[in-house]
Amino acid sequence: MPVGLFGRVLVGWLWLRQALLASHALALQPASHDAPFYQGKVHAARYFMAWELAPIEAHARLLSAADRLSLDMQDHW
Repeated sequence: MPVGLFGRVLVGWLWLRQALLASHALALQPASHDAPFYQGKVHAARYFMAWELAPIEAHARLLSAADRLSLDMQDHW
């Protein structure tokens, strides 16, 4: 789970960077032939933030609670 949590945060940060650059490009040249590409970047970033980052709050809460439930499992059980 930690890898999934931190991996999603990292990918979210990358999407945020792409969306900021795309928004800047759209503001400079909104009628450019590249505008649909930039609009797609912004929309994909919005999707990632809304759908893929949503569950990480619960994962972060579990990690910060230092719950040993999965660590205490015994092989012979």
